[in-house]
Amino acid sequence: MSTRRWFAAIIVLAVFARVGFLLLFGHTLSLQTSGYDTYAVNMLDGRGYTRFDDRSGDSDLPPLYPFFLVGVYKMLGRDPLAVAAVQIVLDMGVIALLFWLGRRISGQDAVGLLAAAFYGFYPYLLYQNLTVNDTGIFIFLLTVGIAAAYRARDTRAWIWAAWLGLSFGLAALTKTWVLLLWPLLTWWWARKLGWRQATRLALVSGALIALTTAPWAVRNTRLQGEFVFLSTNGGSNLHQGNNPCSADYLTRGWDVQ
Repeated sequence: MSTRRWFAAIIVLAVFARVGFLLLFGHTLSLQTSGYDTYAVNMLDGRGYTRFDDRSGDSDLPPLYPFFLVGVYKMLGRDPLAVAAVQIVLDMGVIALLFWLGRRISGQDAVGLLAAAFYGFYPYLLYQNLTVNDTGIFIFLLTVGIAAAYRARDTRAWIWAAWLGLSFGLAALTKTWVLLLWPLLTWWWARKLGWRQATRLALVSGALIALTTAPWAVRNTRLQGEFVFLSTNGGSNLHQGNNPCSADYLTRGWDVQ
């Protein structure tokens, strides 16, 4: 088959795999196991960005995914299947971008197709990206940013650096560690394009990252009375992994957060 037909087949089969999961195991998806749902419900009810009944605001989790849920709930209703359906669309975007990246990096269509297929049929993500958590939207924004970095390297156009900054800034509002990639990409641009061009692209992308993340950092700092960048959950995974209560929560199907 032609490359276009192989790619179309990967997209179709990836959608079928996700729809099949929903038909077989959709009943296992739950809003109550996600801390993000509580934020979204409280915002819809006018109680602000919080997951606590006795507070009008908190900074425990980064904000993008709860706001994403608010949009889904307003358009499609508060239903885990509605969330899964929208996240399937994001997954298809990732598959398309990985196909482009694989072909761009290797110069071979087959590598692009393999990259798309590995992501599209990776068993863990068939479950993870359909549940009410931020993994799917983060991977989408991360992939958009990496693709924009390659386009900026190829075209030397500031608009692609701006797309990188916007996507990484939004991704940071989901998982802050994505910002560690920005200086590495700047160094890569410098290796390929020279420091003068890399500095121009880095300034543009860095400005967009700052503009995207600064409002939430200001909000958090005013709320907490001290500097808080995007969230206060730093170290929580280490704590959860060493907390004797974690195993009991996990066996009962709850998110330890």
